[in-house]
Amino acid sequence: MKWERKHFIPSGARRLWLPDVPGEVWHYETSQGKPAGAAFQGKRQRPTWQHIFRNFSQRQQYTTEFFRNLKASAERKAREKAEEVEALAKVKVDPGAVFYCSWGYDQTNIDFFQVVKVKGRYAWLRPLAEKTTEQTGFMSERVTAVVGEFRGEEIRRLIQVSGDRPCFRWDKGRYIYEWDGRPLHQSHYA
Repeated sequence: MKWERKHFIPSGARRLWLPDVPGEVWHYETSQGKPAGAAFQGKRQRPTWQHIFRNFSQRQQYTTEFFRNLKASAERKAREKAEEVEALAKVKVDPGAVFYCSWGYDQTNIDFFQVVKVKGRYAWLRPLAEKTTEQTGFMSERVTAVVGEFRGEEIRRLIQVSGDRPCFRWDKGRYIYEWDGRPLHQSHYA
């Protein structure tokens, strides 16, 4: 059975909501006449909270605090979104630019990418070959990209911002950053 809001709201409950606040609270009384309520945030089907209160003023205070927090959260998200849009307007990704991704567990892998096309907020990247410029120790070296020598098919990624620099999300936890041309440290096994 899939749980929906209607399963948590008893009949006769009164809906409270505020315009421009992504949530609602339902007030009701238990069979013993105690004040109770259930709050839902955004489109969630399960309640954010569902309580029986000591008195009506405690329920009202809890409800007011819930709406205050939701409104503050919505304002913060809107502000962060506006800042992100502003930051994205300042960054520029050009075809031919080289990016890198540093990743690994117990070793450091470096993957290089070159931008081959940009359209709107998306860029198409192709993996590049790399060359070792210096051995820095046992199974570790410094590597640089071989610009124009592609190793695979192009991938499309959304242009994002890290600080004031463009970047791309590779996958969960890995990001691709703009390369400054300096050799990067890499290590490996076998």
